Amino acid sequence: MATEEISRTQGFNPSQQSSSLPDYPQMILEAIEALNEKEGSSMASIAKHIDSTHSDLPASHSTLLSHHLNQMKQMGQIVMLNNNYSKPDPNAP
Repeated sequence: MATEEISRTQGFNPSQQSSSLPDYPQMILEAIEALNEKEGSSMASIAKHIDSTHSDLPASHSTLLSHHLNQMKQMGQIVMLNNNYSKPDPNAP
């Protein structure tokens, strides 16, 4: 529902997304892995990496990135420490 609200308010329809563009969670995880920063990656560095690897991003890219980072954090797909995002430690309890 939140994605629909963002899509509607930003004029972005996921069905209009380029078929060559991966979904945001996939792009975010790829960026975190590629950056491989010990203390995690900032939203700015993730955005910069995605910008540099995908040229067909929607105009609402910044809003969508923020939304998906928050959603992924809530779902436990990524963790946030000191304003940096990283994949959860598989050895953590």
